[in-house]
Order: sequence, then structure tokens, then C-alpha cells
Amino acid sequence: RRRNRTASSNRRSRWESGGEPSVIVSPPGSGIGLLLGEVIATAGLIFVIEYLVSKEKTEIAPIIVPAWIGSAYFFTSSTSFANPAVTISRTLSDTFAGIAPSSVLGFFVAQVIGALVGLAAYRVYDSK
Repeated sequence: RRRNRTASSNRRSRWESGGEPSVIVSPPGSGIGLLLGEVIATAGLIFVIEYLVSKEKTEIAPIIVPAWIGSAYFFTSSTSFANPAVTISRTLSDTFAGIAPSSVLGFFVAQVIGALVGLAAYRVYDSK
């Protein structure tokens, strides 16, 4: 039994034949949209934590905090670092969620601003 190998053996991907890939994924930089996403993700995280602590509901924090971060992953363009330790670790990643080491300072500043915004927002919320 002879198989027709001509069609399948002649097919090579563009990548294998030396062509350029169709899609190139590169790590995010530090554009204003990414940094604004970090401010929002961090502000929300701080707001959630402040709320849980003030209402003495810290026993549900292990559910609520990851739920916030998980959802922020999808609604922010930065994929929600919201934490300086995570920001540093993402410089070591060569994936779509990684960042260039030169972008760390911008993310740190955005996270500090986000923390201050989240704290201020909670204080406004709690004062009513």
C-alpha cells in the first residue's frame, strides 16, 4: 500500500522555510495604558484588603484577594502585576506576561499611585 506523501511532505511552515512567523508576541513595555492598568489593579487590591480588614472579614481574604487579581488579569492590559515582587519576577519571564527590566520603575510608580488611590478611595467609602 503506497501513501501519497507528496502533499504532506512538501508542506512546511513559514517558520521552517525561513519565513517570518505570522504573529510575533513580545512582552509589554511601559505604555500609558499598561501603567494605568497597574494603577487600577493596585487600587482595587488595596481597596479590597482595606474593606476586608475593617469589616473583620479576613477569613475570606484567601478567596477574595485572588479573585480580584484573577479578574484584574483580564480587565487590565498589563495582566495585573499589582505587586512589586510580581513585577520583578515578571522581568525573568520570557512570556507574553513578562516585562523588560527597563519598565520596572514605571510599574513601581504606578503601583504606589494605585496603592494611594485605593487607600483614599476606601477612606472616602468608609467615611459615609
